[in-house]
Amino acid sequence: MRFNVTIIEGSERNYAHFLFDTAKYMAYGLESLGHSCSITQQNIDTSRINILLNAYRADEGAVKLLTSGSIRYVVSQTELLTPDGGINNLGKAHFETRYLPLLRGAIRVWDWNNRQVAQLATFGVQADILEYGFHPHMEEIRPKVDRDIDLLWFGSSSPHRQAMLDRLLQRGMKVASTFDSVSFYRNDLIARAKIILALKQAPEHTHMPRGRILYPANNRVFVAGERATEQHWTDQLWSSAPTDELPDLLASLLERTDRNQIADERFEILRQYPMSGYLAPLIENLPLN
Repeated sequence: MRFNVTIIEGSERNYAHFLFDTAKYMAYGLESLGHSCSITQQNIDTSRINILLNAYRADEGAVKLLTSGSIRYVVSQTELLTPDGGINNLGKAHFETRYLPLLRGAIRVWDWNNRQVAQLATFGVQADILEYGFHPHMEEIRPKVDRDIDLLWFGSSSPHRQAMLDRLLQRGMKVASTFDSVSFYRNDLIARAKIILALKQAPEHTHMPRGRILYPANNRVFVAGERATEQHWTDQLWSSAPTDELPDLLASLLERTDRNQIADERFEILRQYPMSGYLAPLIENLPLN
């Protein structure tokens, strides 16, 4: 089969770069299964099955085009659905008028969370679970011998995350953060860091931050963060503690001399969960026409 993984940016383009790794995992996994796959930006290829990332950001024109019936597309749903029926921070109205028509018009919808699959079903959308796992092409970082950053946060800020970073700075830890660095520069920061942070966007979030764990673990980098109540196999790939206890955990981890060994052991665990293995049954279930 021929696929096109495309990142939809809409009118706000500040966050699309967070999905670059996701797009690569998807494309590399498909190619490992023998399929052809391109990665594009805001581009619909009528000769391929289009896999949409960040589709909830699509503007009215894109929604109209995609739901016209002439384009075969899959929505890979990576965002957090809110309990009131909204999507991420855009609210219920945006979900119902923009995103829901896209979901209903897709030949398949892939989500990352069983709770969200059940929630989508209440809107008449049948979704399948897509896990993300190891891929050798995602081994892109060579950790530096001299790591001069204690803790690195890469991602968007929020009051909760900023409060935690401030606490860690007050404890005397060397903390670095970056929001919109392209991967060339971000990955150098990762290579310099002793520990990559995985922090909640808000205190009430309970899901496992799988994406924030997967990429560093795929590159033999130590990950630690706030404990999730959700159970998942990626729990084997990081160290975690309740929010109030996290500064103490990080302080103790920074004193350890076996972090590299632990990161290598976690890498070997991750290799048991290949990305292509998760994609294969979903591809087999795609309608032929």
